Amino acid sequence: MTRRRPIQTRFMMLLLLCATTLASSAQLNSFPESYRISQKDIERARKVIATPLKEEPTFPNPHHEAQWFPDASLGLFMHWGIHSVVGAQPSWDMISHYRYGGKVAPPDRYYALADQFDPQKYDPDKWLKAAKEAGFTYAVLTTKHHDGYALWPSRYGIGTSQYIQGRDLIREYVDACRKNGMKVGFYFSPRDWHFPGLMHPVEFDANTRHQVPAITDSVANYQLYERFLAFVLAQMEEILTRYGKIDILWLDGMYFRGVSDMHTNQIYAWIRSLQPGIVVNDRWSNIVNPDDPDGTGMRIGDFTTPFECILPSYIPSRWWEHCDIWTSGGGGWGHDKTGKFRPYAWFFEHLVASRSLGGNFLPNVGPDGNGEMHPNYYRNMEAIAAWMSHSRESVIGAGPSPGVERSNVMITTRGNNWYLHLLPSFQKQVSLRTDREPISVTLLRTGEPIPYIYMDGFINFTLSPKLRTEMDDVVKVVVPSEENVMTVASYNIKYESKADYEDGNGWEKRKAPLAKLILDHGIDIVGTQEGTPKQLNELKTLLSDYQYIAYPYGGSDGKLHNCATYYRADRLELLDDGLFWLSETPEKHSIGWDATDTRICQWLKFREVKSGKVFFLFNAHFYYRNEKARERSADLVISKIEEIAKNNPVIFMGDLNSTPDMVQIQKLRSVLTDCSLVAPQVAGPRATYMGGRFHGKSEMQLDYIFINDKFQVSAFRTVTDTYNGERYPSDHLPVAAKLSIK
Repeated sequence: MTRRRPIQTRFMMLLLLCATTLASSAQLNSFPESYRISQKDIERARKVIATPLKEEPTFPNPHHEAQWFPDASLGLFMHWGIHSVVGAQPSWDMISHYRYGGKVAPPDRYYALADQFDPQKYDPDKWLKAAKEAGFTYAVLTTKHHDGYALWPSRYGIGTSQYIQGRDLIREYVDACRKNGMKVGFYFSPRDWHFPGLMHPVEFDANTRHQVPAITDSVANYQLYERFLAFVLAQMEEILTRYGKIDILWLDGMYFRGVSDMHTNQIYAWIRSLQPGIVVNDRWSNIVNPDDPDGTGMRIGDFTTPFECILPSYIPSRWWEHCDIWTSGGGGWGHDKTGKFRPYAWFFEHLVASRSLGGNFLPNVGPDGNGEMHPNYYRNMEAIAAWMSHSRESVIGAGPSPGVERSNVMITTRGNNWYLHLLPSFQKQVSLRTDREPISVTLLRTGEPIPYIYMDGFINFTLSPKLRTEMDDVVKVVVPSEENVMTVASYNIKYESKADYEDGNGWEKRKAPLAKLILDHGIDIVGTQEGTPKQLNELKTLLSDYQYIAYPYGGSDGKLHNCATYYRADRLELLDDGLFWLSETPEKHSIGWDATDTRICQWLKFREVKSGKVFFLFNAHFYYRNEKARERSADLVISKIEEIAKNNPVIFMGDLNSTPDMVQIQKLRSVLTDCSLVAPQVAGPRATYMGGRFHGKSEMQLDYIFINDKFQVSAFRTVTDTYNGERYPSDHLPVAAKLSIK
C-alpha cells in the first residue's frame, strides 16, 4: 500500500513553528500543503461570522426533523482513530499534566501510530446491527478528535487522505447507520492540535501546564486565527455536505488563544443552513476545556452535555445527554485492550437515571485499530437485547419520573404506565407515593401480578428474591387516567418595553419560547398579568388551540396592561366572566387605597367539557408597593370569591407582589389552600421573580396558586424552562399546578 512521508516527521516540523511566539507571514506560507488555506476559504469563513443574523437561532432546533432527540433515549458513542492501534486515550495521551492521566507518549510517537492504523476488518454494519437489536437508536462516531486525524478523505489537514489510500471510513459508517435504522451522529473536534501554531490551546491546569508564550503581535495572531477558523469550517462543511442528512453534530470545544468571540450564533445558523434538521450540542465555544467538569459557559446549543461521567440530581430544563465510558479496563474513551466492560447493573443504572430525568444516555466504547469490536461488546449487546425484548417500553421513548420524591426507586413513565426500576443493589421494600390507587402492579418481564398494599396514598410491595436478576427488574404500575386533571398556571409575561429590546430580551425573541413553555407543559389554563394588547394577540396566534379573555388595567390611560386568561377550548367551556377593581370602589375604574395606579382581579366561570363540572377562576395582579393596598386587596378578593363563586370550586392565582411572610398572604392562606405547600409532588425553586432580569437566580416568591376545599392538587411546579441556553421568557417564572375537582 502506498503511503506518504511518515506523519511524525512532518509533525516535528510543526513543533518548530509552535515553539515561536507567533507564526509570521513567512511561516504561514511555509505550512504543509494540506494546511495552506486558500484566500477563498478565508473569505468564506469571514462571511459566515460577519453576516448579520435576521434573528438569533432558537434552541433547541424547532425544525420538525430535530424533534426525535428528546425521546431517543439511548445512543452509542465510539471514539476511534490512530490511538486505537495501541489502546491509548484519544489525543490526551500525548499531553503532559492531563488531569485524568499522565503523558503516555510524546507527540512524535503518538502520531507515528498513523503508519500502523489500517482497519482491514472494519465492519460498522456488524457494530450497529448489534446495537440496534439492543435498543440503541442513534450513534456518534469521532470523525476527528483533537489530534487532527480525519477519518474521511479531507482536502485539509491530516487523515485518510495521506494514509490508507484515502479510504472514507465515515461513508461506511453512515451507510451502516442507515441500513440499521439508526440516527447518524458525527463527533467533530474544532480543536486541532496538529494545525501549525496550536499546540497549547487548552488551559486545563493553570498551575502545572507548560506556560504559553505571550502574544506579542496581535495582528499576526488574528491572521493565524482566520486561517484556523477557515480550516475548521472547511472540514465541517465537508462532513455536513458529503453524506446526506446528518442527525447529530457533537462538537467538542472551539478555542483560540487571544480571541474571545467565537461567533457562536453565526456558526450555529451556518450549520443549520447546511443541515436544517440537525441537532447540535453546546460545545462550540464559551468554554476553555469541555473535558473539565468544572468548565463553565456550556450554554448555547440544542442539547446540553455537562453530565460527562456524572449524573444530574435534578430534571434539567433543556434537552440533555449523559455520556460515560462503558469499558473498565483503563482504555478511557479509546479502545480498551482488556475487553472489560462495566457490570450490567452499571449500564442500567445510567440508562434508567437518564430517562427518569428526561435525558439520553450515550455510553462509549472504542473499536481497535483493525476496526474490530472486542467479543465482549457483542456479549453485552446480546444480553441487553434479551432484556429489551421484554422491558424496552420502560426506557426507550419512556417519559421522565412523575417526581423524584415519589418513590425509593427510579421511575420512568409512558402515559398511565409507571415503571419502577429495581436494580440489583436495591433489596428493600418498594414504596411509591400516589394519590391514585393502581389498576394493576405486575412484573414487566413476565406479566405476573405483584402483591401490594395501597394505604394512605402509598403503594408498598417487596419483590421476591426468586424474581430478582443481575439486570434491571422492572415493575409496571398502571394508574387511573388523569383525563379529569387539568394543569393551571399563573404567569406574569412582562409588558413589552424598549429597554428589554436594548438588553436583547425584546418581546419578539421572548414570545415563541413563552408559548412553547405553555404548550410543552400541557397547560390547560394560564392566567397572565402585564401583557399589552399587542402581546396578547401575538401570543394567541402561537396558541392556536386556546381562547382568551382579557381585561385592561394600569398605565396612564388604564389600558396598558391586562389580566388575561388563556384556556383550552376543547377542554373548557366559558360560561361567564367579569372583573372587579382592587380598590374601595371595586365596581368601577378606580385606584385603591395607597396605590398610584389601577389594579384588577378578573374572574371566569368554566365548565369542564367531559365531566360537566363547573368552577371559578380568579386572576389578579396586586399593586407592587405600599402594604395597605396589597393587604386590602387580599381582603377584597376573599370577600368577592365568596360573593361570586359561592360554594363552587375556586382557583385563585396571580402575581400578588407579596412574599410568603406578608400579612396578605397569611390572610389568603387562612381561607384558601396554597398549592405549593400541600401538593404531594413539588418541583422547582420557591422564588419566582428575577428582579427585572431574564437570567440568573430567582430572588423572591411573588406568584401563587390557591384553591378551596372543592379542589385537589396532585403536583406543583415552578417552571424554569429557558431559551437560547440561559434566558427565561419573562422576568417572572410561571407557577403551575395539576388540579382535579373532587
